[in-house]
Amino acid sequence: MIGVLTNVGINQPIRFSSSDDEISYYGRGSYTAGVSFLRCISSKNIIEIGACYSVHKVAFELSMIPNPGEKKPTGTFETFNIPINIKSLLKNNYFLSYGTIIDIGLPGNSSFTDTQTGFGLNFGAGKEFQILNFLFDITPNMEIHPVLPFSSVAKQQRLLVFGLRLELKNNCP
Repeated sequence: MIGVLTNVGINQPIRFSSSDDEISYYGRGSYTAGVSFLRCISSKNIIEIGACYSVHKVAFELSMIPNPGEKKPTGTFETFNIPINIKSLLKNNYFLSYGTIIDIGLPGNSSFTDTQTGFGLNFGAGKEFQILNFLFDITPNMEIHPVLPFSSVAKQQRLLVFGLRLELKNNCP
């Protein structure tokens, strides 16, 4: 099968260790669009590989310059993603989805966020609906970008995204 997908969600920059940053981060939103290719690997499992473009918006506040009540400055960064997922099919067209995401940061990213290039993780659970010759699925999901960065900095910042993924698929001839 081949499909088109979108994922819209909220994000939050996080660190797995404490940081002495003078900057506080606030997630603003994430958007992903792309294509997917799916193939059955057993009667209950499907492998899905995609090619996606993502935009993430993050607000920040410098602790040395308090800005009460004012609009916080934002930074936007973009990534190219290659999600590789396994969909485990359950009863009544429900499924679990889990896998990795290969993130490649695009030039021109915000100087206030760490590079988001590396291997990430994603998890979701959803339901498929049959509409004529198409399958439509809705998947609430969670993504962590990148768990294993290609090039790391001390106290590497990750991006946690809670989203809603919509995908429309059709069988290839």
